[in-house]
Amino acid sequence: MDLAGNAYVPLYPDLAELTHVVAGHPVVAGPEGKDLFIQVTKVGQNPDRWHVSVNNPTDQPITTTLKKAIALPGFDFPDKHITLKPGEYTVLM
Repeated sequence: MDLAGNAYVPLYPDLAELTHVVAGHPVVAGPEGKDLFIQVTKVGQNPDRWHVSVNNPTDQPITTTLKKAIALPGFDFPDKHITLKPGEYTVLM
């Protein structure tokens, strides 16, 4: 990532017989949640298990709706309306 928040992903399609790429973040917040840190990590398989957590690093409460933005195998994340206090960290799944 650069200082402007842009992410760069190197892709080497010539190194595979078949290339399929999905880029982005699997969970996004509404515009009022632009300052939140949202973490999504696959932590197990057979069955698939996911960790989703959110941190509010600001000094103000933030209320927003989190939505699944990318369909991933075994990732069933329903829309969630949340309010996080300043500095709060919460695990959603």
